[in-house]
Amino acid sequence: MDSHPNWRPPGPAADPWGPYINQSSQRFNVPDQWIRAVMLQESRGYQYYNKRPITSPHGAKGLMQLKTPTYLDMAKRYNLGKDPYNPHDNIMAGTAYIRILYNQFGAPGFVAAYHGGPGTLSNHINRGAALPKLTKQYLAAVSPKLGNDVPMSGPFAKYASSSSRRVNSKTPLPLEAYYRPKSYTPTTMVAQNTVSPPRRVKTTSVATSYKPMTPIYPVQRQAPPEVVQVAYVPSANTSGNWGVQVGAYSSAGLAQQATSRAQQNSGGILSSASQSIQVVNKNGSPLYRARLTGVNQIAAIQACRQLKQKGMNCVTVH
Repeated sequence: MDSHPNWRPPGPAADPWGPYINQSSQRFNVPDQWIRAVMLQESRGYQYYNKRPITSPHGAKGLMQLKTPTYLDMAKRYNLGKDPYNPHDNIMAGTAYIRILYNQFGAPGFVAAYHGGPGTLSNHINRGAALPKLTKQYLAAVSPKLGNDVPMSGPFAKYASSSSRRVNSKTPLPLEAYYRPKSYTPTTMVAQNTVSPPRRVKTTSVATSYKPMTPIYPVQRQAPPEVVQVAYVPSANTSGNWGVQVGAYSSAGLAQQATSRAQQNSGGILSSASQSIQVVNKNGSPLYRARLTGVNQIAAIQACRQLKQKGMNCVTVH
């Protein structure tokens, strides 16, 4: 055994990682069934292979099989520890990555991006490049396990299983409008053990084309990884000519749902902001920008920080 500690699963034998999955689902508003589907495909829930932390031939690590640059990026963004094999942090980072990929590619597009990397999917969408055979196989294996909590949407909805709900939307649906994380109930997932699995787990490269936009540095953990909601105390006057944008959608209804959800999840920062839907034309089709306006710069920055912690898209506007 190498120097990595033997982290014990927090859940029962039938669902060893359930509490961590639920915590990650709560933090990033990602359906727990999606997290389970990816984990089962990647590692089957095993921590170790041949008495060492499970690592693919391509260097993907841990339960969610994240490559080092991907893990370190998620760790920097969400204040996780520097060890990618830590089960809690690995699941949390994998879930954060799923949410980021969903916001870009929808479902089941995030599945293909998790395997092949976002660059591969962008080339497929923008340049017509063929999807790699292994990515297609991965997509076909995982998509039927995503469930029906959230309709499939985005440019890869056509790849969804025949039993899945679909919405004809080229942009991903706002998860907050369709899914609320559930309280934890043990679920039979996979019989996990800390010893070697009965056969070698085949884990193909995850996010092989992943390249962080800025230099990434590991973050040293300062405290146990608990999600703490910090109460926002507004100043005497938060009004101003700043605002935030929380996405652009194919319909006014979806944009309205996104602004309402953002206002609810802002911790009170945007309670006095005005909801604003701006219509722009993109490639001959209307696009509805979801905005909350009428706050000052500090409030806008704090609101985006709060919303991003919950896995939502947010940019300040002025």
